[in-house]
Amino acid sequence: MTASGSQPDTPGAVAAASAYPGSQSSPTGNSWTPAAGASTSIGKTRAQVRAELLQAEEAGLLPTLNAEYPPSADTIVRNQAQFQQTRQAWRADFQAGVAAR
Repeated sequence: MTASGSQPDTPGAVAAASAYPGSQSSPTGNSWTPAAGASTSIGKTRAQVRAELLQAEEAGLLPTLNAEYPPSADTIVRNQAQFQQTRQAWRADFQAGVAAR
């Protein structure tokens, strides 16, 4: 910036400053608004992603190895059985913990 603080000193700074929407029209640079009809959502929350992963795991769709992508029908059946065994073990541990209280 120059001594007046209004203009950048280098041509690169001018190019960088003009690369952002609204950077020239407002001194604060906050005049940018999303296009009409554009979604303002950021994406999925952690809870949504965890729920989707749990559903995919329960359905047996998560391959155990990268070489098994997409998972075969045998892999899906095996993963579903492993998920049910894991679920039963977690429930048993939880019930034992509750009973110990």
